Amino acid sequence: MHTGRLVLTPEDAFYVPADIADLLARLRDIDFIGAHTPPENGADFLLGERFMQLVTFMGCSPYIQLKPTEDNQPFCHLKIDGPYTDPVFLGGKNSNAPSCKACRKRIPQWEALIRAWSKQPKRYQATCPHCGNRQNPATYNWRQAAGGRHRHRPFFSVGGEYLSPGGAAVDGTAQNTTGR
Repeated sequence: MHTGRLVLTPEDAFYVPADIADLLARLRDIDFIGAHTPPENGADFLLGERFMQLVTFMGCSPYIQLKPTEDNQPFCHLKIDGPYTDPVFLGGKNSNAPSCKACRKRIPQWEALIRAWSKQPKRYQATCPHCGNRQNPATYNWRQAAGGRHRHRPFFSVGGEYLSPGGAAVDGTAQNTTGR
């Protein structure tokens, strides 16, 4: 079974939100999320009434279970993961090579760079083999398929390749996720 995720992350991988409660309040205000999932769990939330209008589904019309079932089948919900003291890499088996911000060429052997980066994520600098630009791998262009992020990572349990937040969902969380 596919256990994909749509991960909401700040633009700045090193941004540390003062309080996750502000982000959750904004998501509730636009009805992106609802109540805590049963049993009451501080980190998991049901979807809001407007979730389906705030997210664009692409591809082959996937069936998505929106509420918990009596037989405990997986369902789409928000889960807050973290906090972490340092940025962590978010990627999967199908993550593609990132690009250098300077020359825009793909970084070969990026998996080895991420292993080195994870030992000192705030200070690590990798050198682009194409142009010599030095940058932290968290700032590579991951094309929305992976990346490094810091603290709370809200994610939705659903195939990420099938959906993307749009319009009000992006506008409603922008202030809390840009680090500005």
